[in-house]
Amino acid sequence: PVLVLPDNASITEVRQARQRRAVRRGDNVYLPTWREATVGIPNTLLRSSLFGASEVTDKPLMNVEISVQGDTSLTLTGHPLGDYDRRVFAACLNYYRDERPLCPGGELRWVSVTFWQLARDLKVTYCANTHRAIRDSLIRLNAAHLRIRVKRVDIPMPRLLDVLFDDGYQGRDTPERLLKGSDLISFRVLDSMARLFGPENWSAVSYTALHEYSGLPAWLASY
Repeated sequence: PVLVLPDNASITEVRQARQRRAVRRGDNVYLPTWREATVGIPNTLLRSSLFGASEVTDKPLMNVEISVQGDTSLTLTGHPLGDYDRRVFAACLNYYRDERPLCPGGELRWVSVTFWQLARDLKVTYCANTHRAIRDSLIRLNAAHLRIRVKRVDIPMPRLLDVLFDDGYQGRDTPERLLKGSDLISFRVLDSMARLFGPENWSAVSYTALHEYSGLPAWLASY
């Protein structure tokens, strides 16, 4: 699914190849590009029950088989995920839309954003409750360990996101004065994610589908 280009491929060649699929040039792996006001998300994740329509809980899951379409199997260890988690995951993926390569295993290649900026990416107003909601969602995404097999090939996926925080959070009862929009989030997406972005294996989901629905309508719109 990942198109390997020569090390001396031009920027134009890379950009043209990325219009349809993930691309590798040398040590750098890039997700496809997508249009403004959309986010590219793998169909394996969209067209499954991974991001469920029901309300999320703190109940831990261990090797739970996720319903999915086609010649694919998907197993989750972590916590149940919902449509808000899909929105946060999409907002993080969108930082790889331009010229930013994915992170090779073991390399410290992080994306740093503020809580205020991520709230803006989610089309919501920043406040203490938003801060906590974003933080909780990122923790769930960081804890989501997936086992994916597509068309008889195993795809290593340690987790959806690696996440670190630099904020004043001290638990669910943290005073609002300790939570600031300028607090930093650092995250990275490993280059194994690119294997889910073959030429016919991803969709450019509109902001409308991502942000203007919830529950089952949100799942159907993203589907």
